[in-house]
Amino acid sequence: MMESHPCQAAVITPAGTAAIGSILVCGAAAEEILRSVFRPHSPTGVSFEPGQVFVGWMTDGNEAIDQVVIGCEGRQRYAIHGHGNPLLVESILEILVRHGAKPVSAETMIQSQIAAKESATIAVEAKTERLKAVTMEGFRLISNQIEGGLSRWAKERIGRKDTISIPEIREQCKRILADSRIAKRIIYGCRAAIIGPPNSGKSTLFNRLCGMDKSIVADTAGTTRDWVGAVWRIPSLRVELFDTAGLADDLAAVDPLQSASQQRTLEMIRAADVLIAVLDGSRPLNHFTPPTAEGQPVIVVLNKSDLPQTLIPDTLPFPFAEIIPLSARTGFGVDELSSVLRRAMEVDDFDLNRPVCVHPRQEGIIRKVSECEDPRQVVVILEQLLTDSPPL
Repeated sequence: MMESHPCQAAVITPAGTAAIGSILVCGAAAEEILRSVFRPHSPTGVSFEPGQVFVGWMTDGNEAIDQVVIGCEGRQRYAIHGHGNPLLVESILEILVRHGAKPVSAETMIQSQIAAKESATIAVEAKTERLKAVTMEGFRLISNQIEGGLSRWAKERIGRKDTISIPEIREQCKRILADSRIAKRIIYGCRAAIIGPPNSGKSTLFNRLCGMDKSIVADTAGTTRDWVGAVWRIPSLRVELFDTAGLADDLAAVDPLQSASQQRTLEMIRAADVLIAVLDGSRPLNHFTPPTAEGQPVIVVLNKSDLPQTLIPDTLPFPFAEIIPLSARTGFGVDELSSVLRRAMEVDDFDLNRPVCVHPRQEGIIRKVSECEDPRQVVVILEQLLTDSPPL
């Protein structure tokens, strides 16, 4: 239990660099402190009422420190969300402390909140999961479930309990679960494996996407003998990229190291959400088929588009989601690859207000609702979704 203090502040994002840095500020003096250090964009100022969200600058005197979003999560309870640079987060916390806030650990803050409120409601689950969001869109998607999204959907179904249609509710649950799978990519990110035959330009593309030379590049087949990882940030997605060893049976047959590397490549492919198959468009394709898992989309990149093209897309011996010409050397086509990847992951134009599950408990309850035969049972289980009661 936290000691009584007029204002307490806790960093509630994990240590290290992240997309978003969040500080929770609570207490009777919290609003007064925030008015002293927050400069809103709105010329009409702010009214710190529960449910309100404001964009502006955290300041230190006349100096703007970071552009932030402040959400009023309840009476005397405010969340500051800024950029994830640890130095910026630390600076904001120091400013709050200088103005009278007492720094406490996130664990202390969360334990106090749970002690004062049920811990299994959608609101509390969402606030916990928000700490893990790796994109601003993911953060907003989770936040939208607290009053809208899944909460609103459940309350509306309960409010119309006399007109619940079992076939309709099953279809809605199916959609919620499908949308939840997409939502997880926005919230937690996705994994993309760059695959292809040896010397097709995989490492050059990998280096282009991650903005640095992390993979060795050479005109020799089999240069990359193990996977290399990096993060590629595109709108709505944090993509964990893996540059893998080239897949070629002839290399694996004569070189034990290549054989082991290709085995690790197959393991990375199985763990990926999407495959980026890099082919050399300036040469005919010779015996290459991506070893895909069920439902795993494949994006084909016809690399070396700056050279005369020989490979004919219609002759590819495997299915793929989309195909684009690209030059990893010059950067041509990289922006299009970003758009294609967003479509393959189904996050393009995803409505951040739609109901989704952001916690395993919620998924379990929605699955139970989808199995109901009686509208009265639907209402009972949905009421559990909104309360501290465990699912049936």
